[in-house]
Amino acid sequence: MMKTNIIRNILLFIFCGISISVNSQTFPYYHYTTREGLAYNLVYYALQDKSGYIWFATYGGLSRFDGNTFRNYSMADGLRYNNIVRIAEASDSTLYFTNYREGFNVYKNGIISNYEVTPQNPVGISTTFIKNDTIYFIHNNWEQVSYIYKNKIHTYDSLFAGEYGINDIYPYKHRDSSCTTLLVSNNKGLFAVNTCTGAITKFLKSGNFPNSCIKEDKDNNIWLGFSGKIYRVRDYNAELVLTLDEKIKGDIREMLIDSRGYVWFHPKEKGLFILKNGSITDIGAKLSFGTTEINQIYEDKEGNVWVTTSGKGIYCFYNIFMSNYFEGDGLFHDNIYSLLVNDSGVKFIGTYGGLNIMENNKFERVITGKEFHTTTWITDIQAGRYGNYLISGMYKSSGFSGSYFNKNMFFFPTNVTPCQYDSATFISIDANSKMEIFMSRYNIKHLSAQAEGNLIKYDEKQVLKEFNSSPASPIGISTIERAGDGALWVGTSKGLCKIKGNEETYYKNDSVLNSGIRAIKITPSGLILIAGKKGISVISQTPEKVTSLERTDKFDFSKSASIDIDSDRNIWIGNPKGLFRINYDSLLNGKYNNILYFNDKTALPSYNVQAVSYDKVNNELWVGTEYGLSKMELNSLDKYLNPPPKVLIENIILSDTTLENPAGTDNIVFKPSQNNLRVHYTSFNYSSPKSIKYEHKFEGSNTWSETQYSDAEFFSLPPGKYNLLLRAVNINNLKGEITSLKFEILSPFWKTLWFYFILIVIFLAVIYLVFQKRIRLIKSKADEKIKTQNSISELKHQALSASMNPHFIFNTLNSIQAYMNTHTIEESNEYLVNFSRLIRLNLDLAGQTFIPLETEIQRLELYLSYEKIRFEDRLNYEIKIADNIDRKSLQIPNMILQPFVENSIWHGILHKEEPGNISINISKENLLISQNNVPAITIDILDDGVGLDAIKTVKPSHTSKGISLIKERLRLLAGSAPDFEYIKIRNREKGLPGVSVSITLFPNQYIISA
Repeated sequence: MMKTNIIRNILLFIFCGISISVNSQTFPYYHYTTREGLAYNLVYYALQDKSGYIWFATYGGLSRFDGNTFRNYSMADGLRYNNIVRIAEASDSTLYFTNYREGFNVYKNGIISNYEVTPQNPVGISTTFIKNDTIYFIHNNWEQVSYIYKNKIHTYDSLFAGEYGINDIYPYKHRDSSCTTLLVSNNKGLFAVNTCTGAITKFLKSGNFPNSCIKEDKDNNIWLGFSGKIYRVRDYNAELVLTLDEKIKGDIREMLIDSRGYVWFHPKEKGLFILKNGSITDIGAKLSFGTTEINQIYEDKEGNVWVTTSGKGIYCFYNIFMSNYFEGDGLFHDNIYSLLVNDSGVKFIGTYGGLNIMENNKFERVITGKEFHTTTWITDIQAGRYGNYLISGMYKSSGFSGSYFNKNMFFFPTNVTPCQYDSATFISIDANSKMEIFMSRYNIKHLSAQAEGNLIKYDEKQVLKEFNSSPASPIGISTIERAGDGALWVGTSKGLCKIKGNEETYYKNDSVLNSGIRAIKITPSGLILIAGKKGISVISQTPEKVTSLERTDKFDFSKSASIDIDSDRNIWIGNPKGLFRINYDSLLNGKYNNILYFNDKTALPSYNVQAVSYDKVNNELWVGTEYGLSKMELNSLDKYLNPPPKVLIENIILSDTTLENPAGTDNIVFKPSQNNLRVHYTSFNYSSPKSIKYEHKFEGSNTWSETQYSDAEFFSLPPGKYNLLLRAVNINNLKGEITSLKFEILSPFWKTLWFYFILIVIFLAVIYLVFQKRIRLIKSKADEKIKTQNSISELKHQALSASMNPHFIFNTLNSIQAYMNTHTIEESNEYLVNFSRLIRLNLDLAGQTFIPLETEIQRLELYLSYEKIRFEDRLNYEIKIADNIDRKSLQIPNMILQPFVENSIWHGILHKEEPGNISINISKENLLISQNNVPAITIDILDDGVGLDAIKTVKPSHTSKGISLIKERLRLLAGSAPDFEYIKIRNREKGLPGVSVSITLFPNQYIISA
C-alpha cells in the first residue's frame, strides 16, 4: 500500500503544475466548413456510425460525411427541427437525432421519421447518450434527467430540480457492477444514479467536483474536468492529473482521452490544448481559436480527432503520429533544404532563410552576424568528427567557424561540400571548374579563403584526387563521407567513387551508382546508403555487395535526394515524389510489397521531400520539405498502417431511377432498358481521403480496373447475371476487403428463351404450312394427274368395254346362223328375241364402268338362258353368291363375267359329247397383300369341259381377245396398287375335267355403294 502511494505521489508530482511548452506544433488537420459542404458552421456534436459515416449535428440540420462529400438533411427530409444538438446510435444501427425544442427523430434504412416518447408533445432535449439500448437525456430545462427503455420513459427530477440544475450526464458501467450507473454533475457535485434501483448517491468517496465535464477512457476510467483541473477516477477515488496555469486556467468544458492516452481539453474561452508525454501543446493558438467555443472533441475508429466548434465548423486532426512545424513555430523559413539529427537528438535544420537548432522541444535560430538580409540558404549539414558540425551556406564570409549554443560549427560556401577526415584535416572541393579535392592541416579555429578560390587556408597542400572534367561536361561533387575504415566515399554527378589510400573504385556496372549521386549515409555498422538520380543503393561490406533499386510496379525512386535508416533497419528515402520506407532485408531479398509511401495527401507539408534524418534517441524520423518540417513518431506509426476499409456501395444510378443502399440486397434485378448504370461507392478513410484509389472488375475477369473516382460506370451491359467486385487501395498499395454486388439484367423479350421458343414454333409452323401447302399443291397436281389418268383410264376402260360388244355380237351371230340352220323358224324367232333382249341390255350398260352385281347376274342369266336354248340339255349352270355380299350395293366392272362364261361354253363344253356344267361362285374375303389385309371380291368360274390342253390342240394359235381386254381393264382400275394376277386361268385341280377361272377384285376395282 505504501509503495502504491509513493508511485501515486510521484505521478502527481510529475503531472501537477505542467506549463505550456515554449515550442508549438501542429498535427496535420483538415478544416471543414459550409464552403466544403457542411450544413452549418455551428456544430454541436459528431458521431461515427457502425457503417463508417460520420454525422454532425449542426444548428442548420444534419450532415453526413464520408471523407469526401457531405450529405445534408433538414426538415424537408423529415427532421422535426433543423437545430440538432445530439446524435446517438443503438445496437441495431438505428440513429437518434435530438434537437433542443422538438425531441427525437430516428434514422433507419435511409429514412428519417419521428420518435414519440410520450403521448403528449415531444420532449425538448439538450444532451443524449445511448448505452445498452437505453436512451439517457437531459431535458432542455437543465433540471430533469430521463431515460427511455423499450419505448417507456422514466424521469428523475426530485434531486436535480430548482437551484441545482444539471451540467452533464454520462452512462457508466463499472467493471464490478452489472448495472449501468448514470453519472450526473451539477453545481452541488457529482452524483450516481443506479438505473437498476433508482437510488441516487454521491459518486466519489471524497470531493464534490461540481459542474464537471465527464469522460471515459479506453480502460473504462472516468475523467473529470472542472475549474482548471483534470482528475482521473480509479476505484471511486479522484487523482489530480493536471492543474492549469493562469494563462489557460478556466472551467474544462470539453475533454477527450484518446486511444493513445493523449488528453485533449478545452478550457472555457481558452482554445484547444493537448497533454502529451508530460507536455502541454496549445493547438488552438496555431489555428487561431481564440475564444471560440468547442462543443465536442471526438475520436473516430481510425484514431482521427474531430473538434466541433461554434462558428468555425469542424477540425479533423489526422495521422497524429506526425507533427508539422512552420515559420510560425520558429523556423527561419518553411523551405527545409538540409537536415541533421545528432546522436543526442539535437536537430540541425537548414532552411532557405538560415540555420535552426531544435533542442528540448525548442527552436533556436543560429545568428552568426554574417547572414544576408534576403536569404541565407543552408545547402548541407554534416556531422564532423569530435563534436564538430560542418555547415554549407550562403554567408557574407567565404569560410569561418564559431561556437553557437555550445556547438562547434564550421561554415563553408554554398558550393562547397565539406568532410572532416580527422581532428586536424578537412576535405573540401575547389571552387573552380577543375573540381579538385584538397587536404589541409591548419589551426581549425581560423579559416579563410584564398584569392585563387581555394576555401581553406592550409599549411600543406596535397591533391588527393582530381576528377577529369571538361567545360562541355563538368563533374560536380555533391557529397563526401568518411567511413570508419578511413575510406572516402565521394558522390559526383557522374557516379560513385570510393577512395581508400591509393586505390579507387568505380561502379560502372550499376546503373544507379554510375549516375548522379545526391546523398551518402554511412551507418555505424558500415552500411553505405546512397540516394541518386536513378534510384537508391545499399552497399554492404565484407564481402562487398551492392543492392540497387530504381523502381517497382508502383513506386519510382529516381531523383532521390536523401536517405537514412532507423533502428528497425527500415530505410527512409526522400525525393521529389514523397517519402518512402523500405525494409533493408526486404530490399536485399527483392521483396517490395511492404513499401510505405507518404506525401502531401498523408500529412506531409509537401510531396517534395528534400531531407530526412533519423533521431535514434526518440525513435523519430524528421522530414524536411519545401513547405515545412515534419516529425514522425515511429513508435506509433504501425497503428496507422491498416489496409483501407471495405468499400460501401451507396447507390446505383440508372437512367430512370436511383437505387439507394443496395448493399443489403442479395440479388438485384434490372429491366432490359436499365443496362446503363453508375455504381456510386465510398471507403471511409478520413486521414487521407484523397489518397484512396478504387479497383473493380466483374467476377471471372483477370484484370482489375483502377480509378481515383468513387463511381464505376457501365454502358450497354448485355443481359445476364453479374457479380461486381470492388475494393479500395491506399497510397501504400494495401488493398481492402472485397465488396460484392450481385445483379441481373433481364433479357428483352426478343432475347428470352420463351421468345426463341415461340420463334422456333412459328418458324416450324411456317415451314409446316409451306410444306403442307407444297404437299397440297403436289397432291393437287397429282390428283389432277390421277384424275386425268383416271379419266383417260375410264375412257379407255369404256372403250375396251365397248369393244367387247362387237366381239360378243360377232360370236352370237355365228351362233344364230348355226341355230337357224338346224332348227325351225319358230325356234329361231324365239332365239332371236332372246338375243335382241341381251343386245338391248348390253347397249344400255355399255357406257358404265361399274354396274351392280345384281344387274351383272341378270345379264349373265339372260345370256346363259339364251345359250341353253341352243345347247338344250347339254348345258347346265349354277350361280352362287355368298351371304356377306349385297347384290345391290356391290358394283363390279361392266361385263367381266360373260366373256369367261362364253369361253367355257364355246371352247370347253361345246367339244364334249356329254352334257357340260358351269358353276359361278362369288364371295368376299380378306387377302394378305404386302403384309396388309385387303378386302377382296373373288369370282370363280368352273366348267367341266375338255380343258386347256384340248383347246390348244384344236386351236393352237387362238388368243382370246375378250380376256385380254378384261385384264387390261382391271389393271387400269387398280391404279397404283401393287402388281397382282387378277385373273388366273388353270385346269381344274384334283383330276377334275375342265377349266377354273379365278377373278380377284380389290378396292378401286369394285365399289360398294351406300
